[in-house]
Amino acid sequence: MRVNDPNTSASIGGLGGTKETQPGIQGRSAPASEAPRGDSEDRVQLSQLSAALRAADVESPERTAFLERLSAKVASGEYHVDSLELSRKLIRDALGE
Repeated sequence: MRVNDPNTSASIGGLGGTKETQPGIQGRSAPASEAPRGDSEDRVQLSQLSAALRAADVESPERTAFLERLSAKVASGEYHVDSLELSRKLIRDALGE
């Protein structure tokens, strides 16, 4: 019985040793530079809204101070969430009230 194994070679005295292969060569897709290109190109266009959101992302000193105080409370274990109030606000927000 003969086994057709692509990893064997009859070049070693006809006894069929293993042939070395480079890892990752088989089954590899072509690099992006070799990929077929169409007539269209991908483009990214940022809206004025995204620019406004990015500008608003800069936090005020008051917000920064609030977050530092909140962080300290959380770290010390002093901050506790009122789960009933949180759930009410989540439901009101979901209902658009």
